[in-house]
Amino acid sequence: ADFNGPGFSVTGKADYMGNALTLGPSGIARFKAAELLLDIDSESSMQALMPVVNGTPLKQTLGESVYSLQGEGPVAVHVGMQFPLKAVNHEKEIDGSIDFKGAVIRAPLWKLAMQQAKGKASFTQQGFYAKALSGIIDGNPVKLDLRVGKAYTQNTNKHFEATVRGDFGTDYLLNFDPSLNELKKALQGKSP
Repeated sequence: ADFNGPGFSVTGKADYMGNALTLGPSGIARFKAAELLLDIDSESSMQALMPVVNGTPLKQTLGESVYSLQGEGPVAVHVGMQFPLKAVNHEKEIDGSIDFKGAVIRAPLWKLAMQQAKGKASFTQQGFYAKALSGIIDGNPVKLDLRVGKAYTQNTNKHFEATVRGDFGTDYLLNFDPSLNELKKALQGKSP
């Protein structure tokens, strides 16, 4: 730690819930302003990261659609946080990103599993946004866009939006709705 007169700064390494953290220049620039700034990076894994997400206030913002995600494989995380230490200051700010590096991501709520997920997602205290994550679903290369939170969805009446682009067999698509089982005999092939 470096106490520099009007405030202090700190850098270092730590472990939090199985995630190796690197703390970049962080601290309080001026004690009088009373704002704690944190700059954190981690090379981690999906399985180590999800318990951290589930233990933060982001769980309420992002909702079950995100905190129920499962997976394994490498991810890199960057989080910048600003916490007011006085009641008169503005609200806390969280701004971060997750870089998927070939991870497996499972979304049990949607019956989806993506292998070899690569790409970057961004998050704040208002939500989560990922554009064109690449990966494999049901053996097919796909691109996935996710938007969680009204600050990110295109339709502000919705809390969650997702788009998957790729070619899928009709059996795979029809399995999402059991009421469509009758169509399996009539429909065959792939749908882009």
